[in-house]
Amino acid sequence: MNDVLTQQARLSRRSVVWLLALVLVTALVALAVAESPLYLGAATFAAVFGFAVARWPWIAYAAMVASVPAQELGALPAGSTLVTVTQVSFPVAVAAFLLGLLARGDRLRLHIAFVPFALLLCCMLVSALGARSGAAAMAETARWVVAFAAFILALQFLAGASKRTIMAFIGVMAAGGVFEATFGVTQSLLALGPESFQLSPGISRAFGTFGHPNSYAGYLAMVFFPVTWVAIYCLESTLANFRHYRERRVEGMLASQNARHALLRSAVVAALLTGSAVIILGGILASYSRGAWLGIAAGVAVTLLLYRPITRYIVLLGLPLAAILLFGGFSSVVPASVADRLDASSSQFRLFDAASIPITDENFAAAERMAHWQAGWHMFEENPVLGIGVGNFNERYEDFFVREEFRFSRGHAHNYYIHTLAETGLLGLLAYLWLIVGLALVALHTALMARSGFPRLLALGVVGTMTAVAVHNFFENLHVLNLGINLSLIWALGIVAQLMVQREAASDLSDSRPA
Repeated sequence: MNDVLTQQARLSRRSVVWLLALVLVTALVALAVAESPLYLGAATFAAVFGFAVARWPWIAYAAMVASVPAQELGALPAGSTLVTVTQVSFPVAVAAFLLGLLARGDRLRLHIAFVPFALLLCCMLVSALGARSGAAAMAETARWVVAFAAFILALQFLAGASKRTIMAFIGVMAAGGVFEATFGVTQSLLALGPESFQLSPGISRAFGTFGHPNSYAGYLAMVFFPVTWVAIYCLESTLANFRHYRERRVEGMLASQNARHALLRSAVVAALLTGSAVIILGGILASYSRGAWLGIAAGVAVTLLLYRPITRYIVLLGLPLAAILLFGGFSSVVPASVADRLDASSSQFRLFDAASIPITDENFAAAERMAHWQAGWHMFEENPVLGIGVGNFNERYEDFFVREEFRFSRGHAHNYYIHTLAETGLLGLLAYLWLIVGLALVALHTALMARSGFPRLLALGVVGTMTAVAVHNFFENLHVLNLGINLSLIWALGIVAQLMVQREAASDLSDSRPA
């Protein structure tokens, strides 16, 4: 009897979902007929997408993630402002989440990581009370609210998802990375960037659809590690499937059919993801972003240290060589543009007073960065507990700049940790560090303790991304342009990998109990 009632409840909830989708489609079609063929095409796409979301709600969230690199390309006019694809897809993803809770009876998934995330938002709201510009404070807080919502949605859709669904999200990241990297490399080779991005005749720094090389490279670094390490998992699976196929093929074509199909599937996915990782890495190199290069190097080193003993030894032996390269030892064997960026990277580790040193063409960029660091630090000194107000770095920069040459703000402190100290004080920085360190420890523990390949290598991808972002944020602010959506997905994948390991352990324990 209970089974019958449960089945009826499920059918009732499904009927509600399909009814809502039908109402939405009918309204859009009516609008399309009344307006123009352009709206008809949009309505047709919305109809297909609406039915797909009604059947698989996670597709709405995947569409939001996919929209991040293309958000500006798909922007539409709405009065005096532009509405991006990401801004449109966000409420659709939230609606799919709510429909799942109300109509499908999905369970709300909670996690302890919500606590530091919520605390960080509270620190931002409290700091906004003393902000000079309330609009700027609310805009920055809203950006983090969207990131928090994206984090909740990722856990809701992926915490209990199958490996195939998680692989679909990795595929979305790979496609977005390939699109962005191809776009950026084309800009670099055709020297399409503005004069400030030109490195030599015919070569420009890539900036993609983000408009700036550092944020462009930051996005690519976020997707590079999950795609790379899941590609390595697929390569390992392909080798295992090949060995299994060799064992079964002696039994005949029919007997080895399943093994042959499994080998083909894993080989195709491995080839696609490996090729995507190579293209994404090329896009990062074309950005000539020193912060991104250092972040990628750190992420590769950390994940290889965790992967296998042989890769651990390779990293330990290669660290001295990398140090020589970083400080200009191989300038004669790499292109001049790359050598110049590597030589200049060593200056990022030197502290000096930007207010007093002589300014030259060679040290201008480093001095400008240091001037912003110093201005941010002076903002922190004015209000060490709550800062000068979230989102108000630009608003208050004119009160704290250290010399006339750097009178105008570049948008942020060129160091997210100093930037957070300046805007939200010590409380905001501690909440932020609690969030990222806690999530990094979850992924690190999973990478060390997991026995099976997929959750372990997925966790390695999360560790790599978090390491790269943490290092890059010493020279940049990567919490801009809706990059928080992608980063929230990466954070959630670390928790998803942990839950997969816990389920495997529970299953092993259940199997080991006596009947």
